[in-house]
Amino acid sequence: MKNYSKQMKNTQEELHQELRDLRELKVTFASLQHQLRTTEQDLKEVQLELKVTKDNLELYQQKLEKIEKVNFETIQEVKIEISNTQIGLSQRKQEMADIKVSSREIEQNTSKLNKKIVQEVNNVKKDIEKGSIVAKKALMIKGKDDEHWIGFHKLDETNHHCLRVLKTTDNTWHDDIRIKAAGWLRGVDDEYWIGFSNLDEANHHCLGVWNKHNNTWHDDVRVKAACLLRGVDDEHWIGFCYLDHLYHHCLGVWKIYERQWHDDVRVKAAMMSRFRTKAL
Repeated sequence: MKNYSKQMKNTQEELHQELRDLRELKVTFASLQHQLRTTEQDLKEVQLELKVTKDNLELYQQKLEKIEKVNFETIQEVKIEISNTQIGLSQRKQEMADIKVSSREIEQNTSKLNKKIVQEVNNVKKDIEKGSIVAKKALMIKGKDDEHWIGFHKLDETNHHCLRVLKTTDNTWHDDIRIKAAGWLRGVDDEYWIGFSNLDEANHHCLGVWNKHNNTWHDDVRVKAACLLRGVDDEHWIGFCYLDHLYHHCLGVWKIYERQWHDDVRVKAAMMSRFRTKAL
């Protein structure tokens, strides 16, 4: 249970981190749009300044024509002032060109970022549809809607793990869970399915492998036995312990942290093992 909760917590943190990354991308996109609007406003201001500068230059030229009879020193000062104005105008033109280049780069980056966001969202949708994105070992399983969740509720008097439905609207638990039995077990791939094949001469229910590709049964089913069965958590494991004086095979619980066997195993008898066939 500790590892189960820890893995669930790690999965939730990863999902939250992906959501935070998506939010950060949206914030970055909004910031770029704001920068683009600011750049456009700056460009308008520069154009206005260029117009004012051009008007000033025309005024200076008019003044120059009027002061042709003024002494040489005055003319030189005016020429210097005009030269400085022209230099400033040239600098303004260069700044405007740089701003246009920056605007185009911002537009391109914004377009790329938008396409990347759309592509990532589409990839996530495709992965969810394909089943490659799965929340492993979820603490709760969603019921019919967001108000009903299936999860562990308590241990009963025989230490069975009991599932119940939690109704979030009033925070109450309900015993209305039914687990539907599968007619087939999936084999190595979607072409092979394990299920009831026939009754033998001793009336035993026989399992077989159904080859969906050629619609034939095959008697190549093997059930692998585990050496140990997991108990209440990863610290408790059930397995063969010893032979008693009547040569009975006795099971025990091995506690890892104590490295000792304990005789507290109880096997609950099932009424029936259900077999049924299902048409492919």
